[in-house]
Amino acid sequence: MPKWTDYTIKTTVADNDEIMTLDTAGKANKRLSLSTLSDWVLGKIADKVFEKLQTNDKTILGAINELNSNTFSTRDHIIKSIESVEKTGLYIGNFVKGHNWQIGFVLIQQDRAGVFIAIDSIECLLFIGSREDRNSQWKIKQIS
Repeated sequence: MPKWTDYTIKTTVADNDEIMTLDTAGKANKRLSLSTLSDWVLGKIADKVFEKLQTNDKTILGAINELNSNTFSTRDHIIKSIESVEKTGLYIGNFVKGHNWQIGFVLIQQDRAGVFIAIDSIECLLFIGSREDRNSQWKIKQIS
């Protein structure tokens, strides 16, 4: 068997390509298709528990399903001004003075620093805003 460095390098792969693996139970080298390997990796990722996920279900598929099943209550997300927003979310209301009924996404960090993007669908305007912390004023810029 040649040395590892004597083999040529393949730059593209296909599902039916194979790699060599050591079967530790059988104590022998065996061929393994990349398709089989990718199925195994995806299965491991799907079953893996990620403790840092901020959902009740800590698997990727379970967290996605949990987030997809969460309902959105517009009553809790209607704002009179951007200053009243305390947490990350999708909001409807007055982000920018003088413009009514924008819809926007706000991202608030733990120190209450934040950013938002809002759309005034009546006047077809786009706004972005940011603040450094909870004591800072929102800096708002019209993009279009």
